[in-house]
Amino acid sequence: LEKFKAGGGEVTRKSKRGKEPRAKPSPDQPKKPAGGAYGRFLAEKREEIKGSLPAGHKITDVAKKAGELFKALSEEDKKKYQDAFEKAMSEYKEALEKFKAGGGEVVRGGKAAKAPKDGDDSGKPGKPENKRLSKMAMKTGKAKAAPKGKAAAGKRGRPADVQGIHLSETDLKKARDLGYESQIQNLSKRPEVVDSGKKGADLLAALKDSNGLVNAAKRALLGA
Repeated sequence: LEKFKAGGGEVTRKSKRGKEPRAKPSPDQPKKPAGGAYGRFLAEKREEIKGSLPAGHKITDVAKKAGELFKALSEEDKKKYQDAFEKAMSEYKEALEKFKAGGGEVVRGGKAAKAPKDGDDSGKPGKPENKRLSKMAMKTGKAKAAPKGKAAAGKRGRPADVQGIHLSETDLKKARDLGYESQIQNLSKRPEVVDSGKKGADLLAALKDSNGLVNAAKRALLGA
């Protein structure tokens, strides 16, 4: 190999079969704010908190301390950060529409959002639309009935999907505004939470108290 390289040869590495290179978002693509009111608080206080911790502290210590400080805030102070988050989210949506209108390609998770193919009048949406439809089905409670008998176990003995707690449009909107939409959907499908008889509003309140941590919210709901 060394002789090959010394003779001017160039070594190339094969990429993994079938793996597409990750797309990089444009520097002009607006960055979506995250974390709700807590996220705004952490962004503002991060350096201050880091300075208050002993030398050699862990990265997780910053988030832990921030969570304690945020939980100790009054409702009025928390509302200020929530208002700041909602303002940032509104500005993000407006900037994103301008970015797309100008021909910008939105990239999330290393993949570009795909639009429906030209000439397809069958009404079948692309993958991003499928995800939105799945969320709509969850909102309206139109989930598919679980199969009976052996088919309920699915392939390779996997358990059937759990029928989650119904989340109203109001609960989902509040969770979305706080940046907790995926968390409340996750929590609503936990078997223990489903069996507890809790409602969507209870799940949202538990997530607020835990700053969006699903497992902590579950423990609070179950009284563990």
